[in-house]
Amino acid sequence: MEVWESFTGGWDQHLKRMFAIKTIRRDRYPHGDGSLQREAEIWIGLNHEGIVRVHHFEPHDTTFGPYLVMEYVDWVSGDKLISDAGSRGLPVRAVMNVGAKLCRALSYAHQHHVLHSDIKPANFFVDQAAEKAKLSDFGLARVAEAESSQALLVKLAGTPSYMAPEQRKVGAKIGPTTDVYLLAASLWACLTGEPPEEHSATAPLPDNERRPALRVLQKALAENPAKRPNVGRFEELLISGSA
Repeated sequence: MEVWESFTGGWDQHLKRMFAIKTIRRDRYPHGDGSLQREAEIWIGLNHEGIVRVHHFEPHDTTFGPYLVMEYVDWVSGDKLISDAGSRGLPVRAVMNVGAKLCRALSYAHQHHVLHSDIKPANFFVDQAAEKAKLSDFGLARVAEAESSQALLVKLAGTPSYMAPEQRKVGAKIGPTTDVYLLAASLWACLTGEPPEEHSATAPLPDNERRPALRVLQKALAENPAKRPNVGRFEELLISGSA
């Protein structure tokens, strides 16, 4: 996959604090394609402890091109945790707790008619104690219609290993349960070391201590969006599954 955006840390000498900076490759979009501004417009309106904050968007910098200035989070990304844990997976209680925290962030975003639509382990951060988590990168986020809480998919976009079935068809509707699927797929990877396969929602589960947690995730990995729990119910299931 071609990398066309990058993140770096920057020190503000006036405020005496670190910030994260997201830029777009100048050789691909020398004048910007508007995507970063659209992301900023959606993301900057979200103010929740479980969502990385955006502070500023700069569209005209001559050195870097357009860039976003964001909260600097000195935590570990989900994909790094998965890589370090390998096939043994991460502890069940920690994964379910992180999932519940991210559900609260998603619930807030959905209340503001924002669908993330690209949740994956690389797009959330977890503190050392696995007691806090923050959702990041709203580059593919969409504003849902207020009445239907859905958005029309006009082009294929997302990370194939984690995409919900409805994200694989142009002209389909995505909604809050699309984000639920994406989060469940990410948590599945945290528990098993790999994203779910196509039929994981109906596949037999291993007879070990991870079975109850995976059964919870299977509910959210249903192929039919209408059969998945809403984000509030998914949070409840995650909490009960970690007990």
